[in-house]
Amino acid sequence: MRRQHGFTLIEALTVVAVVVVVAALGTVSISKVVNSAQEQKLSSDVETLNRSVAAYLGAGGDLSKAKSPAEVLTALKRSLVNSSRSPTLSGSKVDERLSFVMQNAAESGNSRSRVYWDKGTSRFVLAQSGNSPGIREFILDDSIVSQDQVDDDAVSPVLYAAKDTWIWDYQDAPVVYPSGPTVIPTSMVPDSATPVVPSTPPPPPLVTDSLTPPRFSITSGSFPITDFDLSLTLTDPNPIGTAKIYYSINYGNWSAYNGIITVTPGTVVAAQAIPTSESYSSSARAEHTYKLSRLPLAPPSIQLSASEFTDDIDSIGISITNPNAAGSSSICYTVVEPGVSSPALSAWSPYSGGLIVNSTDYPAGFLIKAYAKASNPDAYNDSSPAEQSAGADSIFSDPGATDVLYVIDASGSMNTPVGSSTRFALVQNALATAISKLRPETRFNVTTFAAGVVYTDSSWQLNPATTERKNDMMKAIAGFKTSGGTNYEAALQLPLRFSTKPAKVYFLTDGEPSAGGSFDDEVATLMTNGIIVNTIGVDLTDAGKSRLKSIASRTGGRATSVETD
Repeated sequence: MRRQHGFTLIEALTVVAVVVVVAALGTVSISKVVNSAQEQKLSSDVETLNRSVAAYLGAGGDLSKAKSPAEVLTALKRSLVNSSRSPTLSGSKVDERLSFVMQNAAESGNSRSRVYWDKGTSRFVLAQSGNSPGIREFILDDSIVSQDQVDDDAVSPVLYAAKDTWIWDYQDAPVVYPSGPTVIPTSMVPDSATPVVPSTPPPPPLVTDSLTPPRFSITSGSFPITDFDLSLTLTDPNPIGTAKIYYSINYGNWSAYNGIITVTPGTVVAAQAIPTSESYSSSARAEHTYKLSRLPLAPPSIQLSASEFTDDIDSIGISITNPNAAGSSSICYTVVEPGVSSPALSAWSPYSGGLIVNSTDYPAGFLIKAYAKASNPDAYNDSSPAEQSAGADSIFSDPGATDVLYVIDASGSMNTPVGSSTRFALVQNALATAISKLRPETRFNVTTFAAGVVYTDSSWQLNPATTERKNDMMKAIAGFKTSGGTNYEAALQLPLRFSTKPAKVYFLTDGEPSAGGSFDDEVATLMTNGIIVNTIGVDLTDAGKSRLKSIASRTGGRATSVETD
């Protein structure tokens, strides 16, 4: 047996929903087609109406007084006066049943097409929006009864003949005959008092000559600041009385030339000859520019109070003189140690006078450079630098930032008188000055010798050159004592006993070796350790000088001789 089933409720509802959707889509599509057809019809109606309007106006109609579409349609439905004689369409220009439907308020607010009458252009216009409701559509209303109205205001420019057999009415002008006979005078006519003079032909065109431009006493160019302000004069090269000179400065207003023109740097002066007679035309414009050329500044002059630092001179005064015109420049300077590069010009210091350089700041001497800096770079070029240098001529030269040991002869011969002092006292003073000038980066110590070692601080260390350390050592130097004998061997062993070997040694003595043995081994050991020995001989014989020179040259040092007398 087979069982038959009907549609379930869900299936039935689904079918209904599909049918509703399809119906809605069809309604939307039909609505769009209807709307499109209505808009095309409305556009076609507007074009037809505008052609009727043109025909009405061409036949002599007048729509200047029509204010609404209704009044326009009424005029178009009228027949023209003399319609039977009009070459143009003389009857109604539109169907007498023609009417229209206006939009309501709701319809005027959407974007549907509507029609307005434009009085300015005498045309119907199609629009999608407006400030008031427009014509929604044009219709033919059979209920409208023909009025058979005639437009009496229309005046046709051309009418066919009403009476004549010719196409147009015309009438010959009537001939007017004089009344009575013609009287001809027979008396003598006197001659004219003034004979007729033939008219004078027009004069030929006036030909004018161009004026020559004014001449400048100073022409364009570049001039130094010392030449400004310039005194400029203009000369008129044209015949006397034919022109007047006018000039302009920096493209400003034109002025009549009356005398000297004062010209400042960068000024542009233009001049032109303007005619005072109709026989001439204005000259060409003459123009000159006056630029500023830069003058080179002279380098300053540098004077030093001393050419070098010595044991007696520990400061040098510096005076710098500017040879250039007042206000044209200022002086800038820099001070550096010998062999050190100068900083950039922007880092140089302004000079205001009273400059002093101390040997404690520049123990090896110094180099000073100065230049004149232009106050007005447009008018002057900076000068080239000038320079002066000062050296250092002390018993002990500047060791630099390194490890240094001073080995000083404290033998009895060092007590030899020198003026009101002694050799040893002079060496003590020179050594104290050298210690005071040591750089903070330097490490140092001092020892003395005679027949053997006389003084050490027993640390066998090289100490940082702090202010405290230097002051302590200068006090110790003031208390140094002398002893008998001169032992080079013991003296040259001292650098090798320090835990950190010095890089430089200053070895000072005033005598021949009188104690100890050969010192060749010590010199060789110093060479092996790379220790440089600078020797200083005080009042030595030639043999003594030669001995110290050999020690210095073998270790790469320098030998110096000092004479105290």
